[in-house]
Amino acid sequence: MVAVSRNQLNSYFVSEMEALRDNAAQFGERFPNIAAELSLSRGRSRDPHVEHLLQSFAWMHSRLRLMVESESSKLPTILLQQLYPQLVASTPSMSIAEFEVDGFAADFGNGYLLPGGSVMEPVNISESSDELSIMKKCRFSTCYDALLWPLKVLSVQKEMGTQYPEIERRFSRAQSVLRIGLGESELGAAGNVDFGRPMRFFINIEEEYRFLFLELLYRHLIGVAVLDHEGNVKKIFDSSAFKVNGFEDNERIFPRDSRQELGLTLLHDYFAFPEKFLFFELAGLDSLGPVSKDEDTIEFGSFALILNEKLPETIPVNDQSIKLNCAPVINIFKKTSEPIPLTSKEYRHRLSLDREQHDAYEIFRVDKVFSINSKGEQQELAPYFSPVVGQQTDDKYCWLSQFEESYHRKKQGNEVWISLFNSDYERDTPGKETIFAETLCCNNSLCESLPPGQEFSLIGSGPLTSIKLNGRPTRYQKSSLGGERQWQLISHLSLYHSALSDTDTARNSLRQALDLYVNQEDLVGQRQIESIEQLDAEESVAPSKKGGWRGYYKGTKYTLVLNERKFEGSPTLFGSVLNQYLALFSHINSFSSLELKLGNERVFKWQPMTGHKILA
Repeated sequence: MVAVSRNQLNSYFVSEMEALRDNAAQFGERFPNIAAELSLSRGRSRDPHVEHLLQSFAWMHSRLRLMVESESSKLPTILLQQLYPQLVASTPSMSIAEFEVDGFAADFGNGYLLPGGSVMEPVNISESSDELSIMKKCRFSTCYDALLWPLKVLSVQKEMGTQYPEIERRFSRAQSVLRIGLGESELGAAGNVDFGRPMRFFINIEEEYRFLFLELLYRHLIGVAVLDHEGNVKKIFDSSAFKVNGFEDNERIFPRDSRQELGLTLLHDYFAFPEKFLFFELAGLDSLGPVSKDEDTIEFGSFALILNEKLPETIPVNDQSIKLNCAPVINIFKKTSEPIPLTSKEYRHRLSLDREQHDAYEIFRVDKVFSINSKGEQQELAPYFSPVVGQQTDDKYCWLSQFEESYHRKKQGNEVWISLFNSDYERDTPGKETIFAETLCCNNSLCESLPPGQEFSLIGSGPLTSIKLNGRPTRYQKSSLGGERQWQLISHLSLYHSALSDTDTARNSLRQALDLYVNQEDLVGQRQIESIEQLDAEESVAPSKKGGWRGYYKGTKYTLVLNERKFEGSPTLFGSVLNQYLALFSHINSFSSLELKLGNERVFKWQPMTGHKILA
């Protein structure tokens, strides 16, 4: 039985009782000599024994009906686990972490690379109650590699473009400049830093203005300048030195799986945690160097973001608005399950990560399953859908995991069951063996309660003095395992090109596809989807210049029209994500391109792409 089915079971029970009473009344009218003694009627029976029998039968039939429907919904769930497991699993809490480095604990010449998957645990949590002490089991891990520096942002200032004659000569349309000063986080820690590598910054403006600021950078940034401590321009670059992060294959929020297309992953990331895209990268800062020294810090100069529009006064900017050494983190980490002794009495086995505090964990994905025999010999079992299953190998058994919504948990979440099959794909259980699994898991909804600024410590070694959350973690969202939704997801993943080629149906097809990725409680995401007014697709051509002139590519040009009044957030960021998604519909030796409009105004046009590569 699953938690989401309680209301459905109640509905089935009521309908069964109504049917029984109606049929009983008809039976009583037709055969009064028999039914009259049983006091059957359309209402509640006067005989408690009869009523008990009716309710018992109705409950048994309702439960049987529900179990049949539940079993039929397992097929699309299992298929989705293979095609796109993130859509089956729950969405754990996410946040942005700030890292404070010890500049003397490592060589920071080229920056220190904190590997993706580095795990952190909370510190300074009170043990005054069981509810608080269990919070110590929360874990966050970095989503991908983060390059850290012994530097910090000293100042962020709005300035006019007219203050810099060199910038005006290079960019005649320059209206304003956002000047960002850099300095050492500790005295003497950054003396050997090489600024030749790109540096990544986080937009830490007040939440309601963050995506508005990102939109300004997308649409109005025309260049980047490197300044010395006196404000003199040392170098000027065009907009190619600026890059919004979060779109690369190695920048996924959720643990990577080779079966997942980047375009679909970006959709999932965008609606689950759009703050992932509030990072930008600057290249060409190698002109920076120590220029002045006072009692507190060494200043390395500054750089300027050059805009062709004035920065609105409504956007508040202070010294904390732009930050270094930040990275997205997610409540997913590795954990080995409790061992399960196998018996022939059970055809499937529930995985548990902690028998004493089972509700503190929830399995996100099963990576590997192992068996141990009575001699202590360990063997890795092959997944059910592995290509080696059924071939002449030493593997006698394979495993299949099934996700079900929990009925017994005090908190919402999923349970994971493991079934074993022999080489003939029949359910079987090896005797006198024990199995366990290596999993990726989360802490269910525990992390929602962590406050902004919660301190963490790195599990393992690293040149870090402190880690803290930049904001409150996002809400945990349990997955929807209903059969109808699962079939919709599978249909969507088939990526029919015809769904978007017809102008009359393209908008609704796109809306329906995006709606599958949005939680029903996400009002901002719902409004963004509703703001899609039109999607046009037409044949187009683009020149192929790679390796010399090679003629033209044939492809599809999409034009997306959004209602600016309805849209909340950054339209260009939304378009950038959709640009990657639409690229999935392009065929071999073809391309896709996207043009974004707000009403009748053309806002942005992306370069043609084949797959996820821009055409040369």
